[in-house]
Amino acid sequence: MSAPTENIVARAKALLELESGSEELLSAFEAYTQEMDTWLEYAEPLLAGNSSELSAGDAAEVLALHEQVLNRAHDLKAGTKEEIANMKQKGKGLLAYTEENLPKRVSTGKGRKG
Repeated sequence: MSAPTENIVARAKALLELESGSEELLSAFEAYTQEMDTWLEYAEPLLAGNSSELSAGDAAEVLALHEQVLNRAHDLKAGTKEEIANMKQKGKGLLAYTEENLPKRVSTGKGRKG
């Protein structure tokens, strides 16, 4: 396995091992996409020319891992949409609560004596 292929496989496996709530996940996705760009620059001429430097097994492994990474990204995207919707719903509830309990108008005049 060549160095670029080893690098992309290592990045993909490291990304897939991270937990969904971890802070490193976004930076891991960024590093993976940069590594994938590098690997594509390396692999495109080899795939077009049927070179023996890149075996079909290596390419299949990269493809399978890339598919898993994409599925993980789509799942996280869907989860983020749900979290945003829940936050908006909670925000509406808080606004409804604060509007009901706060005074509707503020009196600026002095109170009556007596």
